[in-house]
Amino acid sequence: MNERRKITILATSDLHGKLYPWDYVQKKEDLSGSMMQLAGAVKELYDPNNTLLVDAGDTIQDNCAELFLMDDINPLMNALNDMGYELWTTGNHEYDFGMDIVKKTIASFSGHVVLGNVFDSKGQRIAEPYAIFEKDGIRIAVVSMVTPLIKRWEGNRMDGYDVTDPIEETGKILKELEGKYDLLLGVHHMGIKDELNTNGTGMESYLPHFPQYDAVVSSHEHQLIVNQEINGVLTVQNKNNAKTMIRLDFELERTDEGWNVIGKNSECIDISTYQPDAEFMERYRSCHGRLLEDAGSVIGELEGESLAEENEIEVIPTPQIKPTALISLINKISRYYSDAPVSCTLLCKNETNLSPGPITKSDAASLYIYTNTLNKVRMTGRQLKRFLEWEVSYYNTWHPGDLTISFNKDMHIYNLDIFSGIYYEINLAKEVNNRIENLTWPDGTPIKDEDEFDLAVNGYRYGSSFTSYGEVFTEKEGLPELIESDIHSEMGGIQGMIRDYIETVLHGYVVPETENNWKITGIDWDEELYQKAVELIRNGKIDLSLLEDGGNPNGRSLTEEEVRAALEQENGTD
Repeated sequence: MNERRKITILATSDLHGKLYPWDYVQKKEDLSGSMMQLAGAVKELYDPNNTLLVDAGDTIQDNCAELFLMDDINPLMNALNDMGYELWTTGNHEYDFGMDIVKKTIASFSGHVVLGNVFDSKGQRIAEPYAIFEKDGIRIAVVSMVTPLIKRWEGNRMDGYDVTDPIEETGKILKELEGKYDLLLGVHHMGIKDELNTNGTGMESYLPHFPQYDAVVSSHEHQLIVNQEINGVLTVQNKNNAKTMIRLDFELERTDEGWNVIGKNSECIDISTYQPDAEFMERYRSCHGRLLEDAGSVIGELEGESLAEENEIEVIPTPQIKPTALISLINKISRYYSDAPVSCTLLCKNETNLSPGPITKSDAASLYIYTNTLNKVRMTGRQLKRFLEWEVSYYNTWHPGDLTISFNKDMHIYNLDIFSGIYYEINLAKEVNNRIENLTWPDGTPIKDEDEFDLAVNGYRYGSSFTSYGEVFTEKEGLPELIESDIHSEMGGIQGMIRDYIETVLHGYVVPETENNWKITGIDWDEELYQKAVELIRNGKIDLSLLEDGGNPNGRSLTEEEVRAALEQENGTD
């Protein structure tokens, strides 16, 4: 029998600043995953003789970790070093803070930083194109790429740098690697599907070019993927925030030609099943203390009432069915810093709100949890109408007999923007692309197709909707013109603008103000029956969990017939 060896890869990605098992916005312990728990898993599973420990990026951003950006060595990277990580590559969010931070982050990692498709102004890669590790006599070659869309998303923060096609770059690197490895691994900060219709940004279009990979660690999409095959290549992906670690096991057999992979498998390690490592908890306790102190610092006071009314039905957030002071405040802030007459913003979570009383930094951050920056685009009235119709495709059409407003089951809560600086009505009795009515300027003047104006929009929505790769406009028809990107990026994006506006513009004094500039029309239900439906739902007599995990939980309307049936059953039971 020929000689055989076993090799293990332990892979993580998208840790997103989850150093300690704590949610600094919700102000409570969170054991769903953290680097402190990950440390325990690594201690148990890692064997330096036959195991390689790798991470696919998006490490230093989110969960208030921006506090550490100016540290000589970022604690997030230091924790990777302490755990013994041997390879790391950048994610797209490492670039949110400029290239100086990217370079400092790379320099702080003690293992190999591998990245094949980001080049500086001199045409030099900012990291190694590949790395080769030897474990138990087996040569493991690792290639890493980052989504080239970072160049579009980060704008002038990447001036002087080039991000090349991952397919083209990988082809060059694999030619150089021929004959130098026994096992070939990809560790990429790219998802499974292409983004923004850009070929080579997802494994489904990338891997058909490279069947020589033995396995690929995908990332970026935060979806758990185990033992998927794409073009015969074992492909895996982790959840975000240190919730999972993927273990890949390979069996190799020696032949006259060298080592051949004769078996491979992967499994998910659920990090929530691990307790935080006591040694690491103590080592990083001061970092936790800094985060707690910063998140809890008071920056203002909310007077009067909450920024939004309580959701009558949990899965139907009030800010998505009527104007609220919550959305009005964020839009007002966007218009202030962009100097644009029109803006649009999204609701991050169903429960996003702010109650009267002191406002801390974590409270302000909870109003807009994403690290989006702000862009300003110039568009026409015709383009606005088209964009609005695309936006309100978020809602399902209302039919007689429906007793609730519902949302497209394939869309997430952040897919709907709500606008400021214009007046409009959304007629849900009409089908998609024919719903916007009475679109006017604040003075009542109808918005004409030829009108031109500036719109403040977050950078993610700009890239996904307003470019030639977006979902709304085409280059042939004419794209909105980008006037300014990453407005006041030094503040830390829209989240930082909210904090700065409360502190410096409002001088800490916030009073709820609602811009009543839009409404939903076309619905006509029995209000008394609707209120009974709300009561039944709150009492658990009607279960509105209509979809499996992964879709919009408000994916269809509750009907009058269903409510009457529930009332009959309740009366019969009573």
